[in-house]
Amino acid sequence: MNKWLRKKCPDLLDQCKLHGVIIRTTGVLSEPTLYKTVGSFSSLLIAAFMALLAAMLGSVLSLFAKKYLIELPTTARYDDLTG
Repeated sequence: MNKWLRKKCPDLLDQCKLHGVIIRTTGVLSEPTLYKTVGSFSSLLIAAFMALLAAMLGSVLSLFAKKYLIELPTTARYDDLTG
């Protein structure tokens, strides 16, 4: 299925007088599907890299949260925030 995008742009002279109209046409042959995206090696590599990066970021954030939760009772005890 072909889809066409047409854009009309005014063509102006130096004194802002209309000289003509430029019509730009762009065609799209088909919409990308999941099979086409996964079938491409470069997009598969990018998706794997993003998943690995998200896993690493989640691990680092969990380590920081664990350290904070372990030190929280001692900090609260020194600040007299606990009963």
